[in-house]
Amino acid sequence: MARKKAKEKRRVPNVPWDKFLDGEIPPKDLNPEAIRSRILFIALDTEYQSNYTANTNLCLSYQYAAYDLFEGSYKSGIFYPDIHKEERFTLSEFTKKVLHEINMPISKLKDYRIIYVAHFFTAEWAMFKNRKELHMKFEFIRKSMITTNRSLSTTIIDENGKTVNLWADVRDTMLLLPENYKSLEKASTFIEGYEKIDISTEYKSNMYQFMQDEPELFEQYAIRDVEVTLKLFIKLQYMLNKINGSTNKLFSTLASATTNDFRNFSKNKFQDIRLQDVSHALDLTNEDEKSEEAGKLIHNMQFDRWHSLYREYESLANRSYLGGLNSSYHIGKAEGYTFVDIDFKNCYPTALNLLKIGDFGEKVDKPEKYKASAIDLEGIENA
Repeated sequence: MARKKAKEKRRVPNVPWDKFLDGEIPPKDLNPEAIRSRILFIALDTEYQSNYTANTNLCLSYQYAAYDLFEGSYKSGIFYPDIHKEERFTLSEFTKKVLHEINMPISKLKDYRIIYVAHFFTAEWAMFKNRKELHMKFEFIRKSMITTNRSLSTTIIDENGKTVNLWADVRDTMLLLPENYKSLEKASTFIEGYEKIDISTEYKSNMYQFMQDEPELFEQYAIRDVEVTLKLFIKLQYMLNKINGSTNKLFSTLASATTNDFRNFSKNKFQDIRLQDVSHALDLTNEDEKSEEAGKLIHNMQFDRWHSLYREYESLANRSYLGGLNSSYHIGKAEGYTFVDIDFKNCYPTALNLLKIGDFGEKVDKPEKYKASAIDLEGIENA
């Protein structure tokens, strides 16, 4: 009996950021063959009117800016839900509308990677009808919902009723920006010609009235926001990859890019050690010892991820640290008092930096009586 053919492993397509000259989206007629990767960027944005009395938001519009990296095509637009019925779209409905606008049949999405981009994704996600069903699929970083290390494997039903397999990622431009440029108004100044359109303060607090009074300007304002979000995302990813010396990394946060750069610096700084340097440093004379020690790192940095002890206990440290919580309680009624809660920026890292660096050079064995027995928790895989 013939053996069954091994199932071919699907590989997630990567974005060749180095092909985006200066981080700009190339025109379709200049899109080089080398950039053809099955990636579809969909930047999304919404406009809504808040009803503070009822504590609800009325969705006024959904905007998109889509760039198909495989075909080199770009398009932006706007969808208007039925506000009289307080209509909202699901993420799937929104995606299918975008695909229809860019003339892309769903069946062509096979093995594609869709990268959804928003500026503060949590606010836009609140406008989707199925937000509660899917929010557990994402991770929360600084109150924003994104995916980080792994793309979400998902499916969509095409026009023929068949299931199409693809991947999906969610990224937030706000997490890629420095502290003083997190607002879209300031961040848009990075993209010449796509600065955020200025409107009056009255219209900012009453978008429904703005849409009624100035429908054309409302549409320009809304589409400009989503266009600059996509262009800003590509520009930032291009710049961060250039700084890190990489070509196809998809960074989640500015901090992750900084950490990656530090790791590369540490590795490159100390890895290129010649045999004679090692021999001199360790005072080795035996040829076998020289061969054994050649190429090893002779430094013992606290944050060296290539250190054997770090590798052995990194997962334990990650699972042990759950963050910090400061709490102050006053039980009972309090009249005539003013309570102030002060949250110091970077309080924990500052406190930890004041501690002396421990000696991580040797493994310390615990006495047998102090060793904890292993436990299995339902839904948690063993490390």
